[in-house]
Amino acid sequence: MRDEFLYEYEVEAHGWMTYEEDMRRRMREREDEKNRLIQNEVRRIQARREAEKAKERVMRERARLERAIIDAWNVYELRWVALSAAYDGIVLKFRDIPWPLLIPPLTPSEITPEGIGAFILSTAHSPEQSPKERIRAALLRWHPDRFCRVLGRVRESERNAVEEGVGIVVRCLNDLLTKDNRASHMSAHSESTAG
Repeated sequence: MRDEFLYEYEVEAHGWMTYEEDMRRRMREREDEKNRLIQNEVRRIQARREAEKAKERVMRERARLERAIIDAWNVYELRWVALSAAYDGIVLKFRDIPWPLLIPPLTPSEITPEGIGAFILSTAHSPEQSPKERIRAALLRWHPDRFCRVLGRVRESERNAVEEGVGIVVRCLNDLLTKDNRASHMSAHSESTAG
């Protein structure tokens, strides 16, 4: 009987130990799951903060670029006014020409269609003008017949570089106008066929 009692006690003790181990295992699993959820939430919060910081950096950079474009546009306009008001005896150099670029070029090779398009078509300046109006105004300013008055004041040694630069600007502006006209035509055509 005693053996039977000991056997039952051992079975019951083993059952309790198994139960306690199972409970400890479950507690560890719950604790691990809780820690995993906390770590996931921390990573999610950190990722959201990083995304917000990146968005703020992009917005600050965009605002800085917009200010730079506005400043460059204002300088461009002021330089045209000064160029028009300067008396004919002033000798001009390549760098004195108010080129339609965010960063003034040192040579004609630095005058690119991308740079001219980005500068002239930027929405940061002249919001009251359509892109077509901006292009046309620039074409009037850069037209060879009108620009010849300025070209006559350019230092002889730099005249070819200025002529080359003016040619690049005019070609780029004409291309921009052609693209704008095509886009307007395509838009008007698609509206008429849709209606």
